Amino acid sequence: MPSEPPPRGNRSTSEEERDTPPPPPHLLLLLGSQISEPPDFCSWKINISFQHQREMKKAIAAFLFALLVLSTCFPETAAADTSFCDSKCAVRCSEAGRKDRCLKYCGICCEKCHCVPSGTYGNKDECPCYRDMKNSKGQSKCP
Repeated sequence: MPSEPPPRGNRSTSEEERDTPPPPPHLLLLLGSQISEPPDFCSWKINISFQHQREMKKAIAAFLFALLVLSTCFPETAAADTSFCDSKCAVRCSEAGRKDRCLKYCGICCEKCHCVPSGTYGNKDECPCYRDMKNSKGQSKCP
């Protein structure tokens, strides 16, 4: 009669060690020879994801802080452009029949082009951007 293999619970420790696969080589490189048994890969991935989340939170916080610091510089620049445009457009529209409309469109053109032609009329060749802006009807947008 053929002999049956012993039940699994009765195997010796050396047989169990032989059946346990060795840890992957890349894990051995990372952790060295500190592992005596293969790690639980699920918990390993969770630990890395928590660490990654902490690092991402720090990076996002640093980015938002830098954005906040940089944004404090821009209102001053925008205010400087606005005062520049206001003074230039006040001169440009000083003789206009519809001053409010002239100031509105001159301000829009000045903010986009960063220049306003001298005088109250003409001289648009001084500012090609200002000269070339057109409305939906194809007419000059800037006064």
